Amino acid sequence: MSQETDKKPENFDWVTARSSCSIGVFFERLRNQVKDDVALRNASNPGKFYTFQFVDAGSNCFSAIVEGQLINRAVVRFSLNENNISISSIDHGGENDIAVTVTLGEDGECRAKIRDRVYDLWQVRKITLEDLFFRAR
Repeated sequence: MSQETDKKPENFDWVTARSSCSIGVFFERLRNQVKDDVALRNASNPGKFYTFQFVDAGSNCFSAIVEGQLINRAVVRFSLNENNISISSIDHGGENDIAVTVTLGEDGECRAKIRDRVYDLWQVRKITLEDLFFRAR
């Protein structure tokens, strides 16, 4: 598409768009997509020396976990707070935390914001799950 067709009209109702871009709705989308990512990663795990699990720990928390032979258990925990989503990666190397908020991207769509950068949902999943899924085991 050209840049001209991607542009929102000058009178774009950003207030209504932003009000429907809630942290709770974004968290539920993230939960469903992480669950799908875990299933896809298990399906592409040829050695079966380890397994990935999706653990739903209630309405405000879920995790992706890897366990198996000759590896230390690692966890990525997603927690919904009042104003953000806290994502903690916990493994034998320590703990790393990311705080995700939501905002409208330049295209007027609901996006994740980490520090001062705006991301699509798939990018948040890649940032938080890539080491868990693909670190040399």
